[in-house]
Amino acid sequence: SGILSSGARFKLAEGISPLPRDRVWISGGRTGVSALGTAAGFLMGVQINGTSQAAIDLGDDGPTPNDPDDADTGPNGFFNLPTLTSSTVGSTIIEGTYDGLASTKLYLQFYANSACHASGFGEAQEVLGVDSITTDANGDATFVTTFSRSLTPGDLISATATDSSGVTSELSGCVAVADFAVAATPDSIAFSGQSQGTFEISVSSVAGDFNRDVTLSCPDAPSGVSCSFSPATVTPLDGEVTSTLTVSVSSPALTAGTARPGIGGGGGGSSPGLSENGWGSSPGLLMTAGLVALVILLLGLLGTAPRLGAEPSRRVRYLRLLLPLIAVVLAVACESDSTAPPSDQPVTYSFSVRGTSGGVTHDAPVSVTVQP
Repeated sequence: SGILSSGARFKLAEGISPLPRDRVWISGGRTGVSALGTAAGFLMGVQINGTSQAAIDLGDDGPTPNDPDDADTGPNGFFNLPTLTSSTVGSTIIEGTYDGLASTKLYLQFYANSACHASGFGEAQEVLGVDSITTDANGDATFVTTFSRSLTPGDLISATATDSSGVTSELSGCVAVADFAVAATPDSIAFSGQSQGTFEISVSSVAGDFNRDVTLSCPDAPSGVSCSFSPATVTPLDGEVTSTLTVSVSSPALTAGTARPGIGGGGGGSSPGLSENGWGSSPGLLMTAGLVALVILLLGLLGTAPRLGAEPSRRVRYLRLLLPLIAVVLAVACESDSTAPPSDQPVTYSFSVRGTSGGVTHDAPVSVTVQP
């Protein structure tokens, strides 16, 4: 053992809130701290790593199970340890329960670990922080503790409990820091006209049981594309849950003269994708016809122009009145021909399905192709 005490009261580290002033590091060995007989020890801020049996061992006989209401006796009173039920990414949120002496204030010390013992009980590799709880008249308490530090999915959390007299428990069992992932099946669909299409959106736990709500949305869906989720909020505890996404396209997500991101026949969502559909690739038939008509009118005007000083003929006067109207028609034809999609070309809308839980977000790309 790193430290072995038998029948003596010992104290490692000073202070409780917000963290001990002193730190003790113990590495390697069978146990980090072992207590025998009537030994009683206050252990907070002690960082223990790399032991083969237990980081803290009351009785020097391996992990000691909790007993109801902590009525047993022995080293440190075989003080009951906290039970951790979940831990999630983002601002690290740790949930758990405690069963011990009635109406007792306790300090919970939390640790982050890269690995735990084969028994499932924790090391004390890195101190995360301290929280306090008070048991009820039955000796029970629940807790939800949040630390601003974000851990990596799969990191392992353990904890000890210490009462106000300075008696500390063994380390709890480990719980993995869990994350979630979002996926769409299929990731692309095609339908015709003003129809609707559906995706199956799966939200699954990663590296542990993610027990917090995940809200689904389509934050970057183009104009004219609407998303409806059923249900809109899911909780992927114990594996994977699904939601049905219904996508409706009410109108082309394009305004005159502007290609919007996420739309394009080439699927790239930019003006080159629009060109692949033929939008804006040439002046078009309307513009060509208009130019031919203008040339014919101008030739007619020149052929019937009056001599200098003579009054313009009726035909010339009519042509002068028609020229502004012809110019307006040509301008409209050019504008509409360069921006409107050909009626026989498919339009693809690409966007993301987003899952949000607290400050954590994950996206899944999807695309919808509308056939003529």
